[in-house]
Amino acid sequence: MEMTKRFEALPAYWAAHDPTGTYSVPKIRDMVEQLMVQGREQLRKQYVVDQGVERFRETCKVYPLALQSDNFDFERAYRNEVAVIRRVP
Repeated sequence: MEMTKRFEALPAYWAAHDPTGTYSVPKIRDMVEQLMVQGREQLRKQYVVDQGVERFRETCKVYPLALQSDNFDFERAYRNEVAVIRRVP
C-alpha cells in the first residue's frame, strides 16, 4: 500500500519539479499509463505468445508460492530502492 501511494504521488512530484514546466500532472499520468500498457503487452507476448498458453498457466499456478518467497519481500529484495523512494515525499 505504501509503495502504491508513493507511485501514485509521483506525477504531481515530477510536475512540480519540472524546470521547463513542460509536463503537467495529467500529461505525466498519461505517459505512465502508456508505459504500463506497453509493459503489459510485453508480458503478454513473453508469456502467452512466446512461451505458450500452457506455460503461462503453469506460471500462474505457482505464482502464489512465489509471492511468499524472499524475492517478493520488498523490504529485503529492494532494500536500496525502498530507501531512495522513502527519501522523496
